[in-house]
Formats: sequence, structure tokens, C-alpha cells
Amino acid sequence: MASLDLSPLRVRSFRILLISQAISVLGDGLTTVAIAFAVLAITGSISDVGLVLSVRLLPMIALMLLGGAVADRQRRERVMALSQLGSAACQAMLAGLLMAGVARLWMMALLYLGLGCAQAAFRPALSGLLPELVAKPELTAANGLMAIGVSAGQILGPTAGGVVTAVGSPGLAIGIDAGTFLVSALLLMRLRKGNRSGQDGWHAKKTSVFADVLEGWAVVRSRAWLWGMISYFSVFQFAVFGGLYVLGPAVARAELGGASTWGALLAASGAGSLAGGALALRWRPRLLLVGANLAVLGVVPAFVFLALAGREAWGVAAMVVYGGSLAYAGALWESALQANVRAAELSRVASYDWLGSIALKPAGYALAGPVAVAIGTASELWVIAAIVVAGSLVLISVPSVRGIGIPEHAMASGAATVPEPS
Repeated sequence: MASLDLSPLRVRSFRILLISQAISVLGDGLTTVAIAFAVLAITGSISDVGLVLSVRLLPMIALMLLGGAVADRQRRERVMALSQLGSAACQAMLAGLLMAGVARLWMMALLYLGLGCAQAAFRPALSGLLPELVAKPELTAANGLMAIGVSAGQILGPTAGGVVTAVGSPGLAIGIDAGTFLVSALLLMRLRKGNRSGQDGWHAKKTSVFADVLEGWAVVRSRAWLWGMISYFSVFQFAVFGGLYVLGPAVARAELGGASTWGALLAASGAGSLAGGALALRWRPRLLLVGANLAVLGVVPAFVFLALAGREAWGVAAMVVYGGSLAYAGALWESALQANVRAAELSRVASYDWLGSIALKPAGYALAGPVAVAIGTASELWVIAAIVVAGSLVLISVPSVRGIGIPEHAMASGAATVPEPS
């Protein structure tokens, strides 16, 4: 097997971006545990957990496309920094309410609404920023390193979140998350890398932001591999994340020991993500999207474990595979997107990708609890596993999906490439 490709680490701006993301995800890991148990402590309802999680996504759905257009006009690192500052403010207010003992469900939902507004432009800007920092032949390695950095936060975050929530309080854990958002923003402000397209400011283009949004849609619909992947993974995230983050804590609370066990399982997912990121540093399949779709089949064992409520050791193993499969698949998908879309359009196209990823999430979070009540938690978990298997195999059968990789002349020179519509 080839040696590890660490070449992106030579770039100072990439190193800063990597550290910023790892710190932010560390705080997110604390909140992933804390928010579920904060809601359960107030209302005792797993449906309310899904409600709060879904509320965060609503403004992201409404504003994501505009966020992508803004990120193609403004310096992307500045857009990301402002996003993190807004997120820090929302989490700090939520932490204060929880620690003061006055938080109510509507207050938590309102602040999560604000958090979603703050985050609407972050992901499209990040997708567009990375290929400004490294050459195209290094994209898979760069995305693998990002996955490793994020995974480091995911390992420490949920473990610490379980401990802080159990020994301290959910409010304290969320307060720490606010601090990590602030540190991430300060690091992003140290980047001095403008858009490679040369656009920097509202007057760099004569077209409107809304026209830019439509241009992004034209790119997406002209490429079957783009709209096919976006469509499938919209359904994927509806099923998988709704099931895991709503049903998982409920199963853990009822049968697996509560918050500390759930934190350990999420930490195991982070450990798996390290392995998945490391694999991306060593091995990039020629057919990037075939590899990505095969990789995501690794989420299935986690749902089998939860459906059977087996021993914790089996759950840890399943969650390691879960995290590894998502990290590796994500690195391949991001590399395919970044290598095959024009730099000037990349954040707008990425905004459709991220919108597709989250569009059905609110319904997934909101429906996971009621569906479990109607058909049983175990039955719902089995259905989710079946959806993943069927969806990945169908998408692999699409010819244009099987044809996407790093363009050969980009491999040779690192130059920008623009594929013909498929």
C-alpha cells in the first residue's frame, strides 16, 4: 500500500483551516450529547429531541443557496469566520439559560434557529475554500486530513460531553462549545487567502446574488452525477441521521446505560473516522463515486446493533465502521466535487449539495420518534439499514456516476479543469 500523502500540510493556510475545524468539531461533539439529554431532562420526550435538532436545519435550508452565492463573491474564510462568531453567540446564550435553570423548550428551539442562520453559508464556503489552498492532485489527501482533524474532535468531544453532562450539566457542555466556535473564528481570521476566481466583494460581478443561485442550479442539473448523488444522499441523511441521533440516545437511555454509553459510542464513531481519513491519505480509487457509494454501506452494522440492542463491545465496533465509512466516503465525494467543478462556481454548487444533504433532515429528526412509536424502534432501524443498501447499489448502476474521478490532466499538472456536462 502507498505511503501516507501528507503534502497538503506544507501549506500554512491549510494547517490553520485544519486546526480550526478540529477545535470547532470538538465543541460540537460535546453538544451532540448534551442537547439530547438537556431536552430529555426538560420534557422527557424523544420527539422533542428531534424537534430541537430539526429547528436548527430550517434556516439552513432557507438560506443555504444564498450563502453559497455569497461565498462565491466574498473571501470565503471571512464568511466562515462570521458564521462561527454568530454560532458562538447562540450557544453562549443557550448555555446561560440551561445553567440558570430557566431554559424551556421554546427557548432552546429559538436559539437553535439562530444557530442554523449563522451556519447557512459555512459549509459552501468551506467546500470552495479548500481547493484554493491545495492543488487538485492533493485534494483527496487534503480531504482525508480534514476528516482526521474532524475525527480527533469527534473522539474527544462526545466522550467529554458524556462526562460533562453526567457530572456537570448540559449547559456547561454547550458553554464549552460556544468557546470552541470563538477560537475557530479567530483562527479563520488569520487566513489571508482570497477567492482564486479573483472575486472579492459585492461589486465584483454585475449579476445579482439570485442570478448566481440560478447559475449554480444550471451547473447541477447539467451533470447527472451531481444531481444523482445529491438526491440519494438527501434520502440517506433523512434516514440515517434521523435514526441515529434520535433513536440512538433513546436506546442508550433505555437499554445501554445512558449518556456515558452514548458518548462512548459516538467517540467510537470518531475513532473510525480517523481510520477512514487515514485510508483517504493512502488510497484514492480511480472511480471516486463508486468508492464513495460502496463505502457508505459501512453504516449498516450500527443500525443492526441498535436494533438488537446488543453488547456494548459490538456497538463500539459497529460505530468504528460507521465513522470510518462516512469519513472515507466524504473525502472521496468532496474530492470529486472540487476537482470537477469550476472554482468560481464551486461554493454555489456545493450549496446545492449541502442543501440536498439537509433538506430532509428536519423531517428525519421529527419523524424518527413518531415512526418508532408506530412500528417499533427495532423495526425502524432495520428499515433504515435496507434503505442504505438499496440506495447505494442503485446509484452505482448510473453510468455517469461510474465515470467520475480526478481528471488525468489535473493529476499531471494540478491545473483547473472543467468537465463537459454529462
